[in-house]
Amino acid sequence: MEIFLTAAREENFSRAAEALFLPQSVVSEQIGRLERELGVKLFDRSHRAVRLTSEGRTAVDLASVVMRDVGRLRREVSSQGNPAASSPSP
Repeated sequence: MEIFLTAAREENFSRAAEALFLPQSVVSEQIGRLERELGVKLFDRSHRAVRLTSEGRTAVDLASVVMRDVGRLRREVSSQGNPAASSPSP
């Protein structure tokens, strides 16, 4: 989802790859995999830019919520595993 959201924000797979420190082929492959898994086209592609389809815009909204929840999950679980992080400050 991070790759998808970065590609959507950058509107360019190469720039998304640079931002994520990944090869451009990995970004393209992961986006293609997500599109196949969902059964929809998320981007209209041209040589210069990629644009979200209407399904892609919906996916961005939902993926953003999921990524926020994943961040919250990580914080909550890690604070439970670290008693110092969950106890109040003196």
